[in-house]
Amino acid sequence: MWGERVDVLAVDDNPSNLLSLEAVLQDLGANLVKATSGDEALLRVLERDFALVLLDIQMPGLDGFETARLIRSRDRSKHLPVIFLTAFEHESSAVQRGYDLGAVDFLFKPIVPSVLKSKVAVFLDLHRKNTEVVRQAQLLQEASRREHERSLAEARARWERERLEANNERLQTLATVGSILLGESDPTVFVPAVCDEVAERLGFDVGSLHLCEGHHGEMSLAWKRGLELAPRGDTPAIREALAQRAPVVLQHVQDSDDAIAAEARKAGVLCGTALPLLAERRLLGVVRFGSRERATISDDELAVLQVAADQLAIGLDRVGLVRQLQKSAADLRAADRRKDEFLAMLAHELRNPLAPIVNALSLVRRRIDGEEPALRSVAAAERQALHMARLVDDLLDVSRITQGKIALRRERVELRTVVEHALQTGAPLVQAKMHHLEVVQPDGSVLVDADATRLAQVIANLIHNAAKYTDEGGNIRLACVVEGSDLVVSVEDDGVGIRPEMLEQVFETFVQIDPTSDRARGGLGLGLTLVRSLAHLHGGTVDAHSDGPGKGARFTVRLPVVVQAAEAAAKSVEEKGKMESVARSILLVEDNEDIRLTLRDLLEFEGHEVAEAADGAAGAEMIVARKPNVALVDIGLPGLDGYQVAQRVRRDLPPENTRLVALTGYGGDDVARKAREAGFDAHLIKPVKIEELFRLLGELC
Repeated sequence: MWGERVDVLAVDDNPSNLLSLEAVLQDLGANLVKATSGDEALLRVLERDFALVLLDIQMPGLDGFETARLIRSRDRSKHLPVIFLTAFEHESSAVQRGYDLGAVDFLFKPIVPSVLKSKVAVFLDLHRKNTEVVRQAQLLQEASRREHERSLAEARARWERERLEANNERLQTLATVGSILLGESDPTVFVPAVCDEVAERLGFDVGSLHLCEGHHGEMSLAWKRGLELAPRGDTPAIREALAQRAPVVLQHVQDSDDAIAAEARKAGVLCGTALPLLAERRLLGVVRFGSRERATISDDELAVLQVAADQLAIGLDRVGLVRQLQKSAADLRAADRRKDEFLAMLAHELRNPLAPIVNALSLVRRRIDGEEPALRSVAAAERQALHMARLVDDLLDVSRITQGKIALRRERVELRTVVEHALQTGAPLVQAKMHHLEVVQPDGSVLVDADATRLAQVIANLIHNAAKYTDEGGNIRLACVVEGSDLVVSVEDDGVGIRPEMLEQVFETFVQIDPTSDRARGGLGLGLTLVRSLAHLHGGTVDAHSDGPGKGARFTVRLPVVVQAAEAAAKSVEEKGKMESVARSILLVEDNEDIRLTLRDLLEFEGHEVAEAADGAAGAEMIVARKPNVALVDIGLPGLDGYQVAQRVRRDLPPENTRLVALTGYGGDDVARKAREAGFDAHLIKPVKIEELFRLLGELC
């Protein structure tokens, strides 16, 4: 009777899930009847009786809850156990609804086979026993008709009722345990709650739960009931359960001379069990239950205890995984913060020595006349120093964009101004390689709503990329076209070209278009990554085209930033040049002597009147006293830093009296934002490009 196969109904709209359930349960003696919808499940329930229903919640048509309600509405199937299966995160309301409909448990996909088998085995065993109860009742009924019909019928009814009540009590125990674990994530709360629930429901008056800690077998007491125990839990029963990784059952303890039961005998315990808490063979602890009032534990009770122990192990394992994830996340955040701090400090330390080098080379280049060989050497050194500064900027910009730490400062700006700034940035490499650069722009004035600095960076990076991958004396064409509200920027060259398989990869970080040693072009492979990232931040796109190696390349950026395209007169380059040549009074506040002296010499060579201060306090006093046209103020000053200098100056001098320009080796939007908030009119990153500085002087005053 006990070996016969019993029917289990599995309901899931995914045939693959049904096959998986059938594979897991095939050795339990279960005949798995499959249904792919709620309607089909109801039809199967009408056809035969089942020991258990495994019911998926999310199904088209009748969902799992409605199917369970209809099953429960029939007298024949109103007590049929239902285990809900779902792939969605549990919610307390959904769990409560399931239990209100008679669910005995919830299993969440992906389902752990061992957990499914242990739980189904309990219900199959209970069903077989219930079937046996019915069979015995029938035999008793037959006997009662022959001999003592009335007395045997009453005995049968009483016995059946007691068995059903006991079974229902155990089912309710498992349902309550599942509910506790679903609703609570703190082990200091759910461990004692589950253990107390099991002990009270099954009538155990003593028990304990010890958890494994550390790597040396240490144990800590997490729950106890009716026993005075050492916190470590070093008892024979616990040691045996841990060593064998299997339950230890003690029956008739007081009549046994088993050494493992020695401690139980001393405590007056008559029966008990110790169950290891295992999560995928990892040992998490051991739980014990016992009684001083009865001498045995039934097989039914042992099955319920095993399921409860498995559920506890899963809950404890989940807590460990969550803690590991939280620690990993915290470690990653800390590492990310340290990386950002390191990159910022690295940039500062690289830019500070580059600044006097660039200043000195710019000054020497301006003093050398004609086509002397020395001029070529100085110009080459200056280009390489600026190239190094550009590499530092690209590396930091990619890091910030990847982390979402760059925010655009959009404004309405003249397209020609943006292109001019981009050309100034890309000009050194174009000139050094003697390329012919053709620039095509719309007639008249075009206003764009964009971050002027970042848009200029996009164009400059494309020009720089074209110049780098085009052999000397090549041709580059920059075209800016307005199409409706879109600005289309394309840069085309007749350089080395791009292999077809590289067209999508060229925008990835650190990818080189032509990485072979004999075609080395320099750089870090970040320029095009920045182009794509900045285009996306503007809501635009970028793509690359090439007919193959040796046939050049074209990069096209489309940005929805145009707000006005109309005929308008703009200041000519000649007028700007005249404005830049106007002599100004400038106060330079910089603690780095090399930077201060080289920048002073360069400004004086251009005809400006320059005064100096080496610290923040002296600089603030001199600015207020002298009221220069422009004050160039380093941020990292001793005493008062640059932000404090600007705040103190702005209390006494309005912007129209003296323009303040921040100089810093630290880049980033945060530094620029803090500079504006402190009262600076502009912000430049070291080493300052002299042309950019002169252009800024022309714009400010």
